[in-house]
Amino acid sequence: MFGKPLVGSVSVPPHDAPGVPPDPCPLCGAGVDLARGFSVDAAFFAHCRGCGADVASPQPDPVEQEAFYRNRYFGHFGASEASAQRLDMLRSLLGRIPRRPPGRWLDVGCGAGHLLAMARTIGWDIAGVDPCIEACRVAQARYGLKVKAVPLEDADLPEGAFDVVTLINVLDQAPNPVALLGAVRRVLGAKGLLVVRIPNGAFHRAVWEMIRHTPSRLAHRLHALVIFHPFNLNARALACLLRTAGFGLVHIHNAPISGADWLSPRGGVTRLGLAGLTAVGRTLAGTVAALTAGHLLCAPSLLAFAEPESRG
Repeated sequence: MFGKPLVGSVSVPPHDAPGVPPDPCPLCGAGVDLARGFSVDAAFFAHCRGCGADVASPQPDPVEQEAFYRNRYFGHFGASEASAQRLDMLRSLLGRIPRRPPGRWLDVGCGAGHLLAMARTIGWDIAGVDPCIEACRVAQARYGLKVKAVPLEDADLPEGAFDVVTLINVLDQAPNPVALLGAVRRVLGAKGLLVVRIPNGAFHRAVWEMIRHTPSRLAHRLHALVIFHPFNLNARALACLLRTAGFGLVHIHNAPISGADWLSPRGGVTRLGLAGLTAVGRTLAGTVAALTAGHLLCAPSLLAFAEPESRG
């Protein structure tokens, strides 16, 4: 499941009423710092003093979000989801998961079912949920998957039923990540594993700071290199969110890079230029991660593994 980037252009935070404090961070409840925030197109991101996330302020309307993901998402991102680069990333991710079948696997935000189909071929008993109706139809037609076209919070799934739950590029754009993780916690078995992949918020903010200081024409072309969703999560924010939701033994790594991470839809010179930058980015991120034994989380995306704490 891909995200819907936030686009437009503003230079000041939207909290212009004197004496009216901004809303607290919806992830941890701490106060936010507008002075440490930043603008990306039509969105302003406030910095949370607690978990360290950058959160869109104000947050998108949840009704509009639900309508987009339910009815229009697949038309925008279905082709990218099935790209060769993204499928390669999913295969690489599958090989890095420290669990092996037999067992039950749930993919949340399963889209057209590409990851589930791969997991099934190596012996997993699979299930999937996604709010997008058309994506679920494609999963049924292409792979014969019986996935549910509903958010996980509304899915009628038994408690503790799954050994692995995956959230691949879902958590940072969920209307309510806290509620989503609560639903994951409910359906994951006591010895289960949660796998989360998200854009690396620290990476994309740093790249954006460089891009916005380039000439406007070049900045427009380079814009496709960065991804911002309603919740811009760095490693610290992701770990805080997972632990608050009842997950322990959290391990965060540099994620396999997808060509779709840095893919321009514009074609021509822009596509070729960004393809070159992608190749350079892959090499640099891989080299730095190897030299630091993976301790420097410098890739465009992060991959987290977490286990539920005892319900005691």
